Amino acid sequence: MSEKETLTPRECEVLEYLGKGYENEEIAKVLHISTHTAKFHVASILRKLNVRKRGDVSFICGLKIMFKAFAEGKATIETPFEEQLPYLIENHLPTPKTFR
Repeated sequence: MSEKETLTPRECEVLEYLGKGYENEEIAKVLHISTHTAKFHVASILRKLNVRKRGDVSFICGLKIMFKAFAEGKATIETPFEEQLPYLIENHLPTPKTFR
């Protein structure tokens, strides 16, 4: 992503909710913007991140959280998933509905 393609502060806000699996209407409500504006921001984020589907964004966000968990020692290859789950939930791992 070039400097020209950097996410705006508002797109970063939208990305937070997009990564959690929110739909445009939900993003609009939380950020007090119109659904049309939310849709515009989502399209811009997808273009800038060079992905086609919003589920791809959630997948990328989920990977980032997983890497953070490993870096902080909250998860290891040997750690059972059930033991890692509280950390992942606390850090907003996307829910299964996100991957459509």
